[in-house]
Amino acid sequence: MRYLYKFTGTKAKNPQPSSAPKQETQKAHRGLLALGTLFILLALCPNVSTAQAFDFWAQCSTGQNLCYKIISGTNNVALTYPDESTHSWNGYASNKPWGFMALPDSVLYNGTYYRVYGIVGNAFAHCTELTDVVIPRAMHYIDNYAFWDCPNLLSVVINSNEVASSMEWVMDNLRLAFGNQVKRYSFGSPVTEIGFYAFHSSTNLEEVSFAGPLHASAKMRSGTVLA
Repeated sequence: MRYLYKFTGTKAKNPQPSSAPKQETQKAHRGLLALGTLFILLALCPNVSTAQAFDFWAQCSTGQNLCYKIISGTNNVALTYPDESTHSWNGYASNKPWGFMALPDSVLYNGTYYRVYGIVGNAFAHCTELTDVVIPRAMHYIDNYAFWDCPNLLSVVINSNEVASSMEWVMDNLRLAFGNQVKRYSFGSPVTEIGFYAFHSSTNLEEVSFAGPLHASAKMRSGTVLA
């Protein structure tokens, strides 16, 4: 049996980026000179590749090629973007994840199984063809803006209690992780509670469903679930 709840979000102002400080004229000139030198070097060395932000690629069960960064000293990995210099999929457009994507609990690399522990910010930003995402049980965190600017991502399934319960602050919630366009969140049976501000400012959200009864205190604490 699934439990279905309807609710509305609370609209809030999006944080505005702070303006960059003015630079001294001489520093600006030196920066332009260095940039020009870099362009000359790149022109002379056309085979220079962009810096990689990942340790390895692997294909998930739903067919997408994903980038993984090994967390130093552990058998855990984080999902990340491929290009370190731009923190994006710049230069890897043909490999951008698309459609229905089920993220794995673990991944095999060089004979070792790594637990998929988290998703860094911008890992899937601007993946405009993503429509559905399933978060696995073993995942522990999703950084803000992990799925920023994914306009067709309308449905998210969360099977991790750690992820659901971590949404505790106005500046740490599902909208900031997945975007405001999401219409449906579904929580698997491992989820027993959600963070206080999980659905804060999710103004386009239409429904939330649970595979089992959500812990009563979590329902009350969320302040978003209506009978």
